[in-house]
Amino acid sequence: KTITIADPMALLIDGTAYYYRKYYSRVYGGELWGYEVIADSTKKLVLYSTSDPSGFSSIELSSRDYGIVETGQDYLTFKNIVVKGARVHGIAIHDGTDYVIIDTVNCSYCGYSGIAHGNSGAVMGYSGQVINSTFTYNGGNGIAISDYADGWLIRNNLVHHNCISDYLDYSAGIKFSNYWVTNTIVEHNVSHSNGTGLAAKGGSGSGIWFDFCGDGNIIRYNECYSNSEYGIFSEVTDYTEIYYNVSWGNVQGISIQARNGETATYCKMYNNVSYGNSAYGISVYAQDTGGSNKLVNNEIKNNISTGNGNNLVAYNGGENDGTQG
Repeated sequence: KTITIADPMALLIDGTAYYYRKYYSRVYGGELWGYEVIADSTKKLVLYSTSDPSGFSSIELSSRDYGIVETGQDYLTFKNIVVKGARVHGIAIHDGTDYVIIDTVNCSYCGYSGIAHGNSGAVMGYSGQVINSTFTYNGGNGIAISDYADGWLIRNNLVHHNCISDYLDYSAGIKFSNYWVTNTIVEHNVSHSNGTGLAAKGGSGSGIWFDFCGDGNIIRYNECYSNSEYGIFSEVTDYTEIYYNVSWGNVQGISIQARNGETATYCKMYNNVSYGNSAYGISVYAQDTGGSNKLVNNEIKNNISTGNGNNLVAYNGGENDGTQG
């Protein structure tokens, strides 16, 4: 079938989600779809099916970018809401929104993220909450918090099978990015099976990921398992506290890393359990040499790491008395 609407990014056939592939040649199995650009610059929908597609009774294509979009309004609560199949984000929060509460929502099958916070300018959004909610089968992140967010609480959410499309690199079940993401608490969440099964690309598929963030963030009492990358990953972020988490069956369990000469210092990793991860259970290292003193004053104490490919890995400055430590 030839379609002429803007790229929908989310597609459901008889209620079953099909997952976008950037190049139609990658539509090789499972519930996958993509575009083939034909001679007159229109796009032909290409999908994989093991049965005769003439039997499909409905094809739904996303047309609205957001299920809910909120810009600069304070003290709002969104509760008991279901958002399904938005083209970009299920819920989008923009530009200095303070004290917003997202409670008992379900965001699924959205093209990019289930929920996303971001600011177009340097306007801080304070003390938002994402609690008691479910984020599943979104193309990129389940929960994405970036760009001037201070004091947010991410609690008691179920986040799974996100990071499933190949057009959005570096996504996670729960993802934080930007130096101005500070003083966040991430607790009592279950984040699993992100990036699995449909070959997400570009480093996507961690359970919880702080990426180039600010100070004062806490990750505690979470369970992260069966993710295609890290269970818990604190990258180029100082003063992160990681304690009383369980991380199992991922590629890496719990990791603190520096990169590109940037620091990951004064982090604390206490009382966690990391087991059955295929590569590393607990790791502290720089992805490149990047100069000295980029991984100093980190404390790794009283953790259990067992049954992993390597239970403890520390190098490129992560080791005690190392050439760069």
